[in-house]
Amino acid sequence: MAFLFDKHRKKSYNTDKSHLMGLKDIMKNIAFCTLIMILSCLIVNANDRIDDMGSTVGWIKKGDNALRSQKYEDAIKYYRKAIELSPKDDIANMRLANVYTKTNSIDKSIEIFETMTKNDPGNYLAYYNLGVAYRLKGNYDKEIEMYEKYISINTRNADVYCALGDAYCDKGNYDKAIELFENANKAIPDDANICSSAGRAYLYKSNYDKAIEMFKKAINIYPTYVEILNKTGHEYEKEQSSNTAVAMNSISRETNRRLAYTYYCIGDAYFAKENYVESMSSYEKTIEICNKIIIIDPKNQKALLLRGAAYAIENKYNRALDDITQALKINPKNSLAYNDRGIIYSMKGQNNLALKDKNKAIELESNRPNAGTFSSRGWTFLDMESYVSARNDFEKAVTIDPSQWESILGMAIVNYHQGKTEEAVKYYNHSAEIEPLLKKGSKGIMILEKRGQYFGIKQKNTIAKLIELSISH
Repeated sequence: MAFLFDKHRKKSYNTDKSHLMGLKDIMKNIAFCTLIMILSCLIVNANDRIDDMGSTVGWIKKGDNALRSQKYEDAIKYYRKAIELSPKDDIANMRLANVYTKTNSIDKSIEIFETMTKNDPGNYLAYYNLGVAYRLKGNYDKEIEMYEKYISINTRNADVYCALGDAYCDKGNYDKAIELFENANKAIPDDANICSSAGRAYLYKSNYDKAIEMFKKAINIYPTYVEILNKTGHEYEKEQSSNTAVAMNSISRETNRRLAYTYYCIGDAYFAKENYVESMSSYEKTIEICNKIIIIDPKNQKALLLRGAAYAIENKYNRALDDITQALKINPKNSLAYNDRGIIYSMKGQNNLALKDKNKAIELESNRPNAGTFSSRGWTFLDMESYVSARNDFEKAVTIDPSQWESILGMAIVNYHQGKTEEAVKYYNHSAEIEPLLKKGSKGIMILEKRGQYFGIKQKNTIAKLIELSISH
């Protein structure tokens, strides 16, 4: 089972394309993706919209206010009113679809975005949001198709390249991801997000030197982004444009978090190269940057979860638990945080607490089952020697995502303990085809553990036996 804190990295964005031109000059040194992130943080002010839309604007504004108050049923009602008056209004339709996404009505969200693309085949923002929706449905092939359509229209959004590359990596197609990032670097040279995502693809491919090279590029670029964002935020504060200033400061913190995550990843790459000094130094840098973010923004869940993961890598389990528990106080419905806290309980040998948290995570994901969470609970059942329950969870995980190597490996261990040696070897070989580090024995296991994967002492011994059996077969 592995930390899932950054698995669902993509969000649906609410954007008004008419606002892009006003920020272009200020943000010219930052990729277009940052503009979209900024706009996603702002609620469109009805007074800024053109007057001839009449009361459509008023309903959108009422929907925005309801959305800010998390009154989702009211928001849906108001956005529908706006759409009744202006059926093809992009803002109203996109806001309504994104509320459906928030409330787990993914099919309704997809229906709206599909209609938007039929009305306007060049609406690349709708394609992006379709990709996000299909990912949440677990349909990774359709997710990839939507991002590819986006890029065929607009080649200047780094976030979409990153999302598409990550989707390829999720399917184990690292070569395709690397090819994409090489092309992205030509379209958008020296973009920190693309460099960081490319580094992860090389890391998963076990090309550690290239991964470190790309991570270093990102680490050198990110501070420039932060400096420009902070400067622009200060300018807006002087002009008393508080909403925009808040948005800029929020994006500055998110950019710093991405920098912290890049240090986390380069720490993994250094560890794989057995450069333990640089590895630990990188994890410490992750914690240092997260500390700064959390001082300014104590309720920054992403920073808390990332710092917690870094503490866990350093075996500082109590600090890790404190951070994740704090994140859960901020958002008690964060299923990934429950899963990650459960993993740390497993690391501490507290299986009953681990199982309780993972049950909660699966309960919260009942409308959108997550392969990673079922796999994670399956490994807890392995630790508890509940092999029938473990098999059930692993089978559910593989049904959701057939490339989920952790569950396939789990099935190998279950079969081994149940005396089905040939089946165990078959499953082990299949998992090792998807995750080649498994073929490297104890060294590969250590590298995977530094990436947040948890095996447990008993299971590591079983994996060693499976490797021996695989070689003898």
